[in-house]
Parts: sequence; C-alpha cells; structure tokens
Amino acid sequence: IKRCVKIIKKSSQALKEKNVFDLFSNLSTPKIRLYLWLNDLTEKFNFDEYKENIWALERKDQSLFIKKLFFWKSQSKINFTLKDLNDIKVFNIEAFRKIKEIEKDKKYINLDFNVSLMIYILNSISSIVKFDNNFQNKIFEYFIEYVKDYNEIQYIDFFYSQCCGRTRGNKYPQIDQETNKPIINPSTGLPDYEYRYFHDEKDKPIFHKFCDGIKSTDNNLGFPPDKPYWWCASKPCFESSFSKTILDKEYKNWTIKEFLSLLQLPYDENNFSYLLGYINKSNLLLERLRCHGCNKLLHPKGQNKYTYHNINNFYCSDKNCSEFNKIVYLNHCLNKNCGNIIDSRVSKKCTKTAPENSGGWYICDICYSCCSTNTLVKIKENREKNNLPFNGLLTGHDELRTIFCYHCGDEILLDIEFYTRQVEIIKNLINSKQKGFVIKKDENNGNLKFLLNFGVINPKLKNNGIDKLIKNGFKVTQKRDSQNLYSVDRLISVALKCNNIDCQNKEVFSPIKSNKWKAFKDTHDYLVEKIEKFYLTGNIDDLKKIK
Repeated sequence: IKRCVKIIKKSSQALKEKNVFDLFSNLSTPKIRLYLWLNDLTEKFNFDEYKENIWALERKDQSLFIKKLFFWKSQSKINFTLKDLNDIKVFNIEAFRKIKEIEKDKKYINLDFNVSLMIYILNSISSIVKFDNNFQNKIFEYFIEYVKDYNEIQYIDFFYSQCCGRTRGNKYPQIDQETNKPIINPSTGLPDYEYRYFHDEKDKPIFHKFCDGIKSTDNNLGFPPDKPYWWCASKPCFESSFSKTILDKEYKNWTIKEFLSLLQLPYDENNFSYLLGYINKSNLLLERLRCHGCNKLLHPKGQNKYTYHNINNFYCSDKNCSEFNKIVYLNHCLNKNCGNIIDSRVSKKCTKTAPENSGGWYICDICYSCCSTNTLVKIKENREKNNLPFNGLLTGHDELRTIFCYHCGDEILLDIEFYTRQVEIIKNLINSKQKGFVIKKDENNGNLKFLLNFGVINPKLKNNGIDKLIKNGFKVTQKRDSQNLYSVDRLISVALKCNNIDCQNKEVFSPIKSNKWKAFKDTHDYLVEKIEKFYLTGNIDDLKKIK
C-alpha cells in the first residue's frame, strides 16, 4: 500500500491528488480504505466498515485511529457515542491465534489490547465512582487473556499523559530597584515575596512514565493559595501533565482526558491519578513475568489480586519446565522513593527477628528495605478484622535500624574496611612526596576535595590510581582541556558488607548513583548521619555499631 501511495503521489502532478486517492479508495479493499483515511489521503469514511478492520493496522496506528475518530468528532465531521466504540473489533485473540498458527514464519505485531482496555476504562468511568481493586484486577484479566507467551508482552500505553518533567517553584523577596534591598510590607514588617516557577524536563520521577500526581487540597508550601500543585513521587509539581487540556493541540498527542471531555463523561481527577499510578506500577511488574526456566509467561496463583498493596504469587504452568508450579513472589518495594519490584527469585527473606505470621520479609535488592512498622500495623488490623490472631512484631526492621542481605538473608553491617582504606588514601594524598601531584586540597564539613596532577607520575600507575579512587568512594572528574588534571571528591558514601562469611555481598551507596542513593537514603538516613559524623570527627570506632 505504501509503495502504491508513493507511485500515485509521483504520477498525479497533473491531476488533483485528492481525486486520485478517492478513486483509489473506491477501488480498494476495506483495509486499504482505512489506511488511506488514517493517513489523511482521503476523507472517505465508513465507521461500520473500519471498526471491523482496525486489527489489521500496526499497534501505534490502532491508537491513532481512535485519536482521529475523536478529532473528527471535535470537528463535527462525525458523531458517535461510547456505545459505538464498544463495537470496534480489535481485541480478537482467537482469530490472531489461528492466523499466527497458519503463517508461522511471519512476525505478527498487530495484536494490541490497549484500544480495548482504554474503551473498557471509559465504560467504567461512566458507570462507577471509584477505581477499586476489582477494577484494577480487570485490567490484569485483559492482559492475561491477551498474552500467551512472554515474547508477546506489550505494555499499557498510547492513551495516557506522559510526564514532561517536574515544574518547581521558589519564592524570592521583592527587591526595590533603587535601594536594591527587599521591599518590607508595612502591615507585617516582613519582606514581600514573588513566586517564580520553572520547568525541568530532565527531572522525571523514576518509574512514573505517566503523570500520576495527586492534586493537593492544602497549601502548606508557603506559595500563593490560589496556585495549585500536585504531589508526585514525594515532591510537589506545579504543572501536572494530566491536568492540561490539549484539545487545541495536535490530535496525535491527545490522551484519554480529551476523550472524556468530548464524550462529556465526568470523573474525579484524584481517582484517575490513582489509576495512572496503578498503570505505572503494572508496567513495571510486567518486566518480571518471565519464567527463568523456560522463558514463558508466569501466571497468577489463585485470585488475580494484581495491586501493589497485596502480595502477588505467580507460577509457571509448563509441566516440562524445571520451574513448574514453583511459587514466585512479586511485589512492589514499600520504600516510596524506590519503586523496585521485589522478586523471590532474586531476593531472600530476612532470617533474624522475622515477625510471626509473615515468615520473614523479602529484602529489596535495590534499597535493602524490609518490613516497616506502618505495614505491620495494617496487617495486624486486617487479621483482626477477619478474626485471625497476630502475635508478631509491630516495629519493622526499617524502624529497628536493622538491615539484611538480599543475597543470603543474614544481617548486613557497615564495611569498616572501606572507611579505613579511605582514611589511608587521604593520608597518603596529604603526605604525598611526589612533587606537583597534589595541587590543591579543600575541606568543607568533613567533605574533602583534591586537585591532582597525574602528569607527574608514572603513566602506568595513572589508570590504576584512578580506578582505586573510584572503587573506594571518591568521585573522580577530569578537568576540561587537560589530560592529567583530575578533581577528586570524597562524598558521603555508605558501604555495606554481609555478616555471613560465606556470602561475598558488598555494596556502596553514593550520591554518584543518584537514583539508588535516594532510594537507600530514604529508609536508612541514620546511616548517612553516622557517616557524616565520622567524616567530621575521624573516629572510626563510631562506625562499628550500626544502630
């Protein structure tokens, strides 16, 4: 079809191109007519015909078909209702399986459940008030019906507002242009402030592809009360992507919000934000649904409680697989700044002081978070509601300041040797007898920074020296326009070492690895405080007790 379109475009210079494509459309099959309409080559439109054939389009074009439908509705070129959308034939599992079996050599990518899922969501919004667990489970039922093989996994996409980066705000005192001093409000005796907002496209919260910020009802940020903000990934954002209306923009960028507006379906914005948050989490979990034995898709064990507040058990249904019927636990990390999927094939349970009725908790392999007091209290409340006993701890390991190794489940402690090596390196730099090697040394609240000239030492030792500095927690940055000048910073780094002598697990958390550092620091901030104190005092004995 694409080749034919190119030929017509080249050979129709003397004719009106639109007339040629209209003629081509009249002489073609329904699938070709649909393609021509979708690509703005003809305006011949037949909804009854097209709704039966959009499964033949590529995935992205199936979503484009829906968006163009709504665009034409906004232009009053066509009119349809939500009931009409339900007749679209796109999610046909049975037909797809038959075609794939007959033509085994072809790679079919056309099957996509996103249009069906989006229409289901629209129908649900029109009939329900809140997106509860049953509604979220239905999303998973759509997915599990569609996917028979891990290689067919496709993510929820196309119809939801993507995060464009956080918009932040700061307040500044208003300055008198003549005196260059802050303007003082005579009624309060305090400076008057102005508020400035700036958009950072690089500041996109990890694991939040779609904008799922919750609009705040209280203004406790010190900003004007009429300036709304959304709480997203533990930080405020002053311009939610989801809250924007883009009916006046390119229709190819429209999302489900524009569809809601054109269908005149009312909805609660915060409820929809919860749904988008669930979609973000669901897409993250899909990445772990591959069986490590046969590479096929894992299936849920028991009920499809596919919410990130519940434990999720999955298993392989292939009787010929070495992992057949083995339970795989998948759940989201409780740490709000982590978002990792905890996988029982990767992580072990904590082995000490495990709360009763829990059998121990799987340890996050990213931030080493374990059970939290808040979660334990909720479990106790749920058990009591169902007349079940709870005899376990009510203080979580995160609050007990105990860390466990996800490799073996044993306790993990500060790696004292890491800090003694740091001390030794710093001592050698300060006392270096190599002339011209240490050009400069700065110190600020325990943080050390050196400027080193590797040009004065043996070239063979240069790479080894830089590698040693990096491995021992120093940030090494080459100066611009210089092959030998390097800035070397000692940052606040937390080094851990497993207490089990048979386990070789060691890990260093540093601001250099910003995402992992943020997730770790959120749960283990007491360790950061301990390291900061050590850097100020130099007393290595302060590090020997983790609590």
